[in-house]
Amino acid sequence: FPSHDMPWVIVTNSGGSRKKTGPYDTEERDILTIYADDPAAWHCLSVINRVKALLENYRGDMGESKDTYFECDPPRDIDGYQGTIRYVMAVYARFREVTTRPN
Repeated sequence: FPSHDMPWVIVTNSGGSRKKTGPYDTEERDILTIYADDPAAWHCLSVINRVKALLENYRGDMGESKDTYFECDPPRDIDGYQGTIRYVMAVYARFREVTTRPN
């Protein structure tokens, strides 16, 4: 009996890069991959679209990371496991952090 109360949402870090932008600043760029699984395609799509709406074009500070900015690719569907539907979406995160160097 499928439950629509708790779909699976998985966030993975798929790589990234770092670039020194000043004597004490580093800009980091990460690519996150977000997966949503559910037996019902319409529910799975609504979950991934909700995640996209929350993240897309977000800009602000998060913890020690300054000027965090997210961009999202359009979600696409792939086959899930054991009859589930899986939607996947790439999210590009950019943020700045203070760089400290050892003396």
